[in-house]
Amino acid sequence: MLQVIATLLTIELIGLAAFPIVARAFPVLADRGWAISKPIGMLLVATAVWLVSYTKLVPNTPITWWVILILLFGVGFWILRSDWKQLRRSVARRWRIIVTIELIFIVFFVMFLSMRAFDPAASGTEKPMNLMMLTAVTSAEYAPPQDLWLAGEPIAYYYFGYWIYGGVNAMAGTVPSIAYNIGMALAAGLGASVAAAFVTTLVRRD
Repeated sequence: MLQVIATLLTIELIGLAAFPIVARAFPVLADRGWAISKPIGMLLVATAVWLVSYTKLVPNTPITWWVILILLFGVGFWILRSDWKQLRRSVARRWRIIVTIELIFIVFFVMFLSMRAFDPAASGTEKPMNLMMLTAVTSAEYAPPQDLWLAGEPIAYYYFGYWIYGGVNAMAGTVPSIAYNIGMALAAGLGASVAAAFVTTLVRRD
C-alpha cells in the first residue's frame, strides 16, 4: 500500500512540475492541461534520463530521475514567473473542472488497481514478457537495456513505455513485480482523465 501511495505522489509531483509548461503550450484546454501534464511530464523526464544515460556518463538510477524532475520544476518555475497572474485567474475560474478531472484520474486508478489485486500474477499471454521488459529497463545501468533473451545484446524491441513506467516506479521505490500492476492502473487513470479533459474542452464554452 505504501508503494502505491508513493507512486501516486510521485506522479502528482511530475504533473505539478510540467503543469506550467503544458498550460502555456495548450491554453485552449478546459483544464489548462492539468490532465496531460502528468503523461507529458513523465515523457519529458524519461526522455531526458534516457538521453543522458545513453551517453554512458550518467547512470539510470532513481537519483538521476529525481534530479531531472528537479530541473523540470526549475523550468516550470521560470515559466510561472511570467504566467502567474494569467494562470492563477484561469485556475480560479476552472478549478471545478480541474478537481473533477483529478477525481476521474484517482477513481480509475483505484478501480483498476483493485481489479489487479484479485489477479496480480503476471501469467498468461504476454504478461511474463511485459514483466521481464519492465525488470530489464528498471535494472539497466545505462540505455539501452540489455536483452534478457540474448545476453550481451541491447533490447531489439520497443521498450520506451516500459522505460517510463519503470523509471517512475523506481523513483517511488517500487519493485518491478508491484510496479507491473501499478503501471496498468496508472495507464487507466491517465487515459480516463485525458479523455475526460479533451471531451470537456470540446463541449464546454468558456
